[in-house]
Amino acid sequence: MAAGCKSTLSESMPASDYQATVPEKLSEQLVTLNNEPHQSFRGKTLKFHYDESKGLLTLVNRLRGSRWQWEINKSDADAQTKAFACNTYINAVRAGLGVRQWFTGAGGLVTETYSYEDCQ
Repeated sequence: MAAGCKSTLSESMPASDYQATVPEKLSEQLVTLNNEPHQSFRGKTLKFHYDESKGLLTLVNRLRGSRWQWEINKSDADAQTKAFACNTYINAVRAGLGVRQWFTGAGGLVTETYSYEDCQ
């Protein structure tokens, strides 16, 4: 990458094998999440990224400081993501949306992707 160039969030996203087709009207609504501002929380920020080509919503969690480190285990993060997918976004998940979380930075991880089959 050339000096001064900044990669986009979609270019740096962890790979995923998830592939689904979300109805067009719902997909148009979900893609607006990409333009929402970061949500600030204590110690982190949260940004939503919807990949309409995969039908995949990624919750991108970033640490506020470069010296900080995540202290979260994968099973807790997976349980949190499943609860979010199966409760908050259940109608979209029922329509084909997959949901995962990415904790970027030191000690970070990517959760499993949850779909409607996981919510039953």
